[in-house]
Amino acid sequence: ILGQYKTVLIKRQLRDLQNKRLEKNSLEILKGIILSKDLAKVLCALLWWCEGNKITSFVRFTNSDPTLIKNFLFLLRFGFKIDEEKFRALVHIHSYHNDDVQRKFWSTITRISLIQFNKSYKKLNSGIRIQENYPGCIAITYYDAKVAKELKAIYNAFSQYRGVR
Repeated sequence: ILGQYKTVLIKRQLRDLQNKRLEKNSLEILKGIILSKDLAKVLCALLWWCEGNKITSFVRFTNSDPTLIKNFLFLLRFGFKIDEEKFRALVHIHSYHNDDVQRKFWSTITRISLIQFNKSYKKLNSGIRIQENYPGCIAITYYDAKVAKELKAIYNAFSQYRGVR
């Protein structure tokens, strides 16, 4: 049993060392990239294509990962001329969530005023499976057809340029 424990410890240490090395290399790669408005638009379009709607009358991005939401909004705000009043947010919560707490949480994450939040959508939940620290999902809508069409055009151009389509 002691031998198995040592093997597990050694494997864990090797994995941790490899992860640290990868993180350091990734940080060096990112330090070498200058984020321009054009690059921000491309990155934003790729994120939007993965997690957004494909309607071109507005931009909608939905996810439960606060970091992904922050990154998408950072790129959107950095790459495009944004009118903050055109944002709306809809929180999807379960019965075990506190609506006020979740709305404040997402307002802090998104830097969107609570006034711009729609009434939360309460998902049906059996109560059997409760996820600890799950913040619910948020759908961010930005009402600007021009930005939505540009995101779609950038994604399509990227796909054609790279020969993926």
